[in-house]
Amino acid sequence: MSCKVINYNNHSIKRAVALDNIKGNLDLNPLEINLLKPKDTIVAELYLALKDSVKVNNLKQHLDSFYSKKYNAKKLKVSIQMERYVKKSGGSFRLSDTLDPNNAFHVKNMKEFDSIVKLMRKRFGKSKLKVTTSTRKKDSLKN
Repeated sequence: MSCKVINYNNHSIKRAVALDNIKGNLDLNPLEINLLKPKDTIVAELYLALKDSVKVNNLKQHLDSFYSKKYNAKKLKVSIQMERYVKKSGGSFRLSDTLDPNNAFHVKNMKEFDSIVKLMRKRFGKSKLKVTTSTRKKDSLKN
């Protein structure tokens, strides 16, 4: 019997292993797991976030927003990516829709976000920089 493999961002992840890991670490019920099963990118991001030692409570908060339909799949994916990013950089992450979109940088992906943060840290110094992120409801984060 072969196990389906998710090829995601240079990672080969066994889907069944990832789902078992997610279910066990995040204490998800069968219904919650079934909602994630068809979403390979979410499964991969959650698995990698757990592997990167992202706080379980942070992941659960994002999943709760997804299950309560406050987040769509794309917003959940980006939120988990941000949790992984700030874990590596030593920061913290909180999703907010309250920023004025006219007074903010707009980025299309994590690579672009990383470049902007590096430039700002270089210019202002790490201790003086506070990065606040937000998503707009009418942007590309919709399904």
